[in-house]
Amino acid sequence: MTSDYLKKPMLAKNIESRCFAGLAFTSCEMQGWRRSMEDAVVCQQVADGVHLFAVLDGHGGPEVAHYVAEVLPKEITLEPHFKLKNYAKALTNVFRRIDELLET
Repeated sequence: MTSDYLKKPMLAKNIESRCFAGLAFTSCEMQGWRRSMEDAVVCQQVADGVHLFAVLDGHGGPEVAHYVAEVLPKEITLEPHFKLKNYAKALTNVFRRIDELLET
């Protein structure tokens, strides 16, 4: 049986710096003890003056993290509460919606 963990952590870091719409940011990721990188990152402008930053932990597999990174930006802009600028409620509803999509 193969372990999901390495004997030593992968310490190499992938650092990315970007700037758009007057906002500068840097993200950094490190694989660590897992055999492959399982996390996904979202750094994206979703509307004028509204940026979405998310770190999605793979928790033992990259599939869900990468799926959420792909659908989250679009789903958030379609959420009615997002259009009303109630971002907290919009995020709550979108994560519930994505959970439902994952269950089907």
